[in-house]
Amino acid sequence: MDFAHTNMTDTPHDPLRLDDPTAVALQRAVAGDFRLAAEIGRGGMGVVYRAFDQQLQRDIAIKTLPPHLSADAQVRSRFLREARTAAALSHPNIVPIFSAAERDAVVYFTMGLVDGESLAERIARDGPLPPLDVVSLLDELAGALGFAHARGIVHRDVKAENVLLDRRTGR
Repeated sequence: MDFAHTNMTDTPHDPLRLDDPTAVALQRAVAGDFRLAAEIGRGGMGVVYRAFDQQLQRDIAIKTLPPHLSADAQVRSRFLREARTAAALSHPNIVPIFSAAERDAVVYFTMGLVDGESLAERIARDGPLPPLDVVSLLDELAGALGFAHARGIVHRDVKAENVLLDRRTGR
């Protein structure tokens, strides 16, 4: 389950646009540490990029605020609070948060990159899931939500687009 709202890696994603102010600002801020590869998700509170962690030599996801939102101190604070909250959750069905930072007026956090697709993408491609798959999926989703709830955290945006299905493990 995705408490950090990353997107998946085997779905079509936009190539990195060098004229996109969000991508340009983020790449400048993380230069030397991370190399952006592609935009993999965009929503009301951020943009998610596939990136390469140059120190640890692995693919990751980076979520950042667009420049017009990062100018607002309250939005920046809420965004970083989301990262801290999600980072406190260590569960096999919750995307791990690795780091969060503010650099050059850019706020972002790094997280695990799920190799697969969202539940919404799976349903759009294949139609309704078989009942046994639904039961298994709901069991994992309820486990992740229960884990978060036991720690006083409510997701607030549970929907098929935010449920990520790992291609290798099926989780």
